[in-house]
Amino acid sequence: MPSTRPGGATVGRGRHVTGGKTKPFGLGPAVVVPLVVLAIVAGVLFDRFVLLRPTAGLWRVGPTVTEEQLDRPMASYTLDGARQQVSVRDALCYMGSLDQARLADGTYRSPSVEDALAVARSRILVSHAEKLGLVATDEDMAVYAQEEFGTSDLAVIASEFGMDEETATALMREAALMGVLRNAAVGEGPGSLPAEPEQPDPGEEVSRLPKYASYVLGLAGEEWDEAAGGWASPDGRYAQALADYEVTADGATYEAAMQAYYVACQVHVEQEASWNAAWTDYVNELLGASGFEVSTLGL
Repeated sequence: MPSTRPGGATVGRGRHVTGGKTKPFGLGPAVVVPLVVLAIVAGVLFDRFVLLRPTAGLWRVGPTVTEEQLDRPMASYTLDGARQQVSVRDALCYMGSLDQARLADGTYRSPSVEDALAVARSRILVSHAEKLGLVATDEDMAVYAQEEFGTSDLAVIASEFGMDEETATALMREAALMGVLRNAAVGEGPGSLPAEPEQPDPGEEVSRLPKYASYVLGLAGEEWDEAAGGWASPDGRYAQALADYEVTADGATYEAAMQAYYVACQVHVEQEASWNAAWTDYVNELLGASGFEVSTLGL
């Protein structure tokens, strides 16, 4: 099952030990962290939205926290002009469950700054989506779960990640809502990569066949002038890539079809990069106005 943890986000380094001794967790010096810089980076806001796996080695508030410290504020941010807080409990529960974070000695592993950032980002984006009147349906949630985890059975997902089904359901719905917001903001994107052309039968490797002509022209779209029976322009991407191949409406070779497939893949990657950039800009604009402060130790 794939992890949905953001990849590539860095938050710098924080020292948690002073004079060789670990300080008790508390509301220490506030460190301002711009969410716009730490927005969920490429590959996260585009496909995956929910942080489910425990983070490791990311600027933590201390080695462990106690039961009494769970409701202490770890971070704050601005939403709708009001200051909001993220507690240690919020950060841990966003990751899964308290049971999952509880250690053998009765304390809890401490959440990282990235955990708190994830809570703040999520709340800001969910609030924005709700203001737009957007909702994630059960179908949206099931589709997201199936695509990301290979199953829409939330009980199975919850068990895999060591959380209760209620938490898993809330996270899946939140993730699905981010997808709804993304599609509303920047469109549904380029979709899936095209399928490769069908393998030729023995003896047909170099034959010009109608099925490969249909495949090539289907990918080329408006670059093919049906009335003229040829390329609309010699400068088109497909026309250039297939300049050495004889392509007509009635026939093309398997090799020509593969060349068209390579072009289609390049076009898809470029479109997806542009779509991703537009979504990142949209999110960063929302998050940029929310000053984020985190309290850590020994900074």
